[in-house]
Amino acid sequence: MFEHTIEAASPIPEDILNSLLGTVEKPGRYSGGERNMIKKDLSKVVLKIALAFPDTYEIGMSHLGLKILYDILNSREGVAAERVFAPWKDFATALRRHSIPLHSLENKLPLAAFDVLGFSLQHELCYTNVLEMLDLAGIPLRSRDRGEEMPLVIGGGPCAFNPEPIAEFFDFFVVGDGEKTVSDLAEALEGLKSESWSRQEAISRARSLKGVYVPDDYEFEYSDGYVSELKYRGETFEDPFKAPKVERAIVSDLNASPFPEKPIVPGISIVHDRAVVEIMRGCPRSCRFCQAGFICRPVRERDFTSVANLAETIIDNSGEGELSFLSLSTGDYSSIERLISRCGLGFADNKVSVSLPSLRVETMTQAIVDGIKSIKKTGFTVAPEAATERLRRVINKPTTNEMVLEAAARAFAAGWGRVKLYFMIGLP
Repeated sequence: MFEHTIEAASPIPEDILNSLLGTVEKPGRYSGGERNMIKKDLSKVVLKIALAFPDTYEIGMSHLGLKILYDILNSREGVAAERVFAPWKDFATALRRHSIPLHSLENKLPLAAFDVLGFSLQHELCYTNVLEMLDLAGIPLRSRDRGEEMPLVIGGGPCAFNPEPIAEFFDFFVVGDGEKTVSDLAEALEGLKSESWSRQEAISRARSLKGVYVPDDYEFEYSDGYVSELKYRGETFEDPFKAPKVERAIVSDLNASPFPEKPIVPGISIVHDRAVVEIMRGCPRSCRFCQAGFICRPVRERDFTSVANLAETIIDNSGEGELSFLSLSTGDYSSIERLISRCGLGFADNKVSVSLPSLRVETMTQAIVDGIKSIKKTGFTVAPEAATERLRRVINKPTTNEMVLEAAARAFAAGWGRVKLYFMIGLP
């Protein structure tokens, strides 16, 4: 870990940062300043939160969850939420060479100067990036080694459902839907920061919130690879299943849940370079390979009027040329054909295309195909997942070859020249 030559609580000077960005391949990853970015006066806020995505800007800015939390937190007057992404090797090397700490995009504030550092944990391969980002920020890797001056390090996202492999690096995790928990947590920490501030008080306050898991509360004993005894805050449970459990946080009503109407427009091309509206959370299917289908239960829909209004508002505020209706199984949305028809009337003149990810072949009706065609054709994707019908039945995705061929035939008849097929490699 390097020694800082820049004062840890001060933003990185603009001249130093500009000279650094001139030496890297894609300076747009680190410069900020995008349309709809929220940059607050840090001297006028109580709580500073860094939303950290342990992957590159192009991937992190494609993630809807980050945008939702950014919008929710910055809607609070006393909170400033800023972004930071895992730097590419060239920028990480430059930071170390010049002893400059990893910092946020908005105010260029070193991560160690924030009150909270929240990581979005999307998959296990990002774990080493978490450690790299902590190291580049000058923050001790393990929770037990951090002093009072260091930020609370929080983890959330799909990997928070199995947090033990990385538990020693985090102060606590948010398990489940983050909208309500993060908002409640920000309110609680704002109050603490205004009165006094200690790490243990903050963790104690967080512990009372639904969906929060504090690793230090639990000690495990193992026998033959199984948990034989569990201690919860000093109390021993010979039957681990009787110990207090962490209850997953769930947003019950998507319509009442905040959604960003003015999303940040990236300054460079990103992986999913389009506007997004989440129309449904959860999935009515039970495909055995799909983690998201289980951890996002139950199924909740955003109503047709809300989706249509959000779509129009977001396009107006972002200027994007493509809109994606996002869910785990878009064709199962109850008003999908009506929604496509509405967008056909609203977007055709503006040449805004509509894409529907996660369409199952049995939900790909002629009306959906014709509706997308009437607006502007985007890519056409079918996900058989496995090459044989037997293996599809094993993973509980009973799609026949005939269904796949019929979906492809409808697409070609409607004018598509290419169809993309998704398969998984390595199924047992």
